[in-house]
Amino acid sequence: MEVIYISSACNSENVDEINKTAIKKLEISGIKFHNLLMRGLSENNVKVKSIIGLPISKSSNKKKIWKKKVEEKENIKYHQVGFINLPILKQLSTAINIFFTFIKSAKNKSDVYTIIDATYISVLPFILLANQFVHTKLIAIVADIYDYMANVDNSNGKANKLKQRFRNKNQKRYLKMDGFILLTEQMNEAINLNKKPYIVIEGCSDSNMGNVNNTQKNEKRVILYSGKLSEKFGIKLLIEAFKKIKQDDVELWIYGDGEAKDYVSEEAKKNSKIIYKGLVSNKEVVMAQMQATLLVNPRPTEQQFTKYSFPSKNIEYMASGTPMLTTILPGMPKEYYDNVFLIKDESVNGLYKAISDVLAHPTEEIELKGKIAKEFIMKNKNEKVQAKKILKFLEGV
Repeated sequence: MEVIYISSACNSENVDEINKTAIKKLEISGIKFHNLLMRGLSENNVKVKSIIGLPISKSSNKKKIWKKKVEEKENIKYHQVGFINLPILKQLSTAINIFFTFIKSAKNKSDVYTIIDATYISVLPFILLANQFVHTKLIAIVADIYDYMANVDNSNGKANKLKQRFRNKNQKRYLKMDGFILLTEQMNEAINLNKKPYIVIEGCSDSNMGNVNNTQKNEKRVILYSGKLSEKFGIKLLIEAFKKIKQDDVELWIYGDGEAKDYVSEEAKKNSKIIYKGLVSNKEVVMAQMQATLLVNPRPTEQQFTKYSFPSKNIEYMASGTPMLTTILPGMPKEYYDNVFLIKDESVNGLYKAISDVLAHPTEEIELKGKIAKEFIMKNKNEKVQAKKILKFLEGV
């Protein structure tokens, strides 16, 4: 079996190089997710070719001309297409180059499956057209339903109108897929109107974390949040709840970027126990997670989009070996419940009480919860295990 994997996720090792000319750095969560899945497929003896269109624009990166880059690492062939980084030309040159690279990669081959990121809306129609010539099985991997993507909600002007136009046509395009890889069960009802075969995987953990010991704890009791700084993701709720904690030995560390960045920065200036670390490498974030006492995902559950995504931070948190406190997200299977601390009241006082209740436990009990979570996620959700489930699914499509 061979898998052609089409996304905007570059080889993880190239992130720093791309960011050298960045005005706005690449978001890591999606890149990490897709690369882990590709690695898992490769570890299951599947030939994987990754065709990449970088997720940058004139407003996010100063470099104008990007040449194609072809390399092979960990038995995965990466083909990063070239493009001209100017408005409209960027999307068009990327899509055309992916179109021809895909045809060349799949031509005259059998037993080929194409997995495409369903949110890659500028490329999706080109792949549907190209597949009429090469006849691979087309599988959409849906990490986030486009209607509920944060960057769409925040866009405006001409760009927003263009995205809206693409978005309205997406459902018709999804009807042409042979199957779906989804992160929550609720996604199926919203996206799979033709009732094609589908599989649900919440994401995947990095098996390499299984060999990393979580022993270097900070001398302070650290509450940590990493991810998008957005009110709808609960960052203001977390800060307001934390401000009620009076103990001097408890700190809140915040990593990430987003529209609430200025609010976070101002709160950090006013409160020495709130420490804003900014946008740093994923490696640095994971190291900090292991030093923390408690990792928090305060994402409110009343918003509709929470049904259609599974936060990658939840799996990353659990893999760190530090316990997680999270809201009861509608897309989170019940098998997770016993492995985490749950926020049952999403008010400021409710979150304050949930954090305080965890901190009131003996240190040994808190750390044990983190170890149990890590064992669960390493055994059941690592990239090789999740990819094996996908392969079994593909064989039945």
